[in-house]
Amino acid sequence: MFIRVLIFSLFSLSLSHVSPANAQPDLTITTGKTVADTGAPGYRFTRLQFTRHDAKHDTQKAYRVNLAIPEAPAPEEGYPLLIMLDGNAALMEVSADLLSELSQSAAPPVLAFLAHDNDLRIDGDARAYDYTPAVNESAFSAKEQRPGREYGGADGYLSFITGKVIPAISDNTPVNPEKTGLWGHSYGGIFVLHALFTRPDSFAFYAPVDPSLWWGEGYILSEEHDLLTESPADIKDKSLLVLTGFGGEAKRRPRGDRDAATLAAVYKARESVPAGETARMVERLKAAGVDAEMTTLQGLSHGETLGASLPYVFRQFAR
Repeated sequence: MFIRVLIFSLFSLSLSHVSPANAQPDLTITTGKTVADTGAPGYRFTRLQFTRHDAKHDTQKAYRVNLAIPEAPAPEEGYPLLIMLDGNAALMEVSADLLSELSQSAAPPVLAFLAHDNDLRIDGDARAYDYTPAVNESAFSAKEQRPGREYGGADGYLSFITGKVIPAISDNTPVNPEKTGLWGHSYGGIFVLHALFTRPDSFAFYAPVDPSLWWGEGYILSEEHDLLTESPADIKDKSLLVLTGFGGEAKRRPRGDRDAATLAAVYKARESVPAGETARMVERLKAAGVDAEMTTLQGLSHGETLGASLPYVFRQFAR
């Protein structure tokens, strides 16, 4: 297995939106002005709006895509397309210099910053529902994260992305259907793996960043097991780039303001996945024929890996 360690003084990144290593993200931060407003050499921006019906709650949900399109003419087969979950947060971490550099690459991609249609950097409740698989809640303590928060909407969200978002982007600009990718951080990383393990033909390139493998007491690993047991050929030749923090798996301590029973459930979930399991997962997938790589963003916390991953993912995807 190929595991790479990066010392991130290589990239001059702004990490002003992240918290210290063991802190929870500030869910009140808003996007403010981004490169989508100020512009970048080599790229132009447009915005697409979407709604989708959530059958479970019988409600309409609104989303936005800030679409970064290369100014260079599209190749005959269309541009590569990278879908970015937590699109507001990702957009806040992208600089004009990074996009200018990306525009000069061999295959500059269209970047689709997909977000819930508000100005929050992170919409915690909405992403918890959209990014996590449906499981038997009696089997684990998912709701420990926040009372009243719902989980389990990933299948519907994946169908929305593949059935509505990508076709709308393709109507707006030429896209190569053979070179599409999906990036996500934390719960978004779980969503990326869920897509790979349950509907691998959805994308060609998968980039989960510090995925929360512990969620659902390791539920995503059961999806991996089922895939490798029942239909391993389905993922052969897919590309997987896993990025993690610290020494391979960034750790977060749960908030200390919760009652003893909730904290016990948190620790149970966090300890349900052995240390080093991310690397072992990558090794298993590589043995099954996946073009898999794991990269450590050395010295960075869970929150810091979101922004720090972007230059590396962009460069790998645009090769």
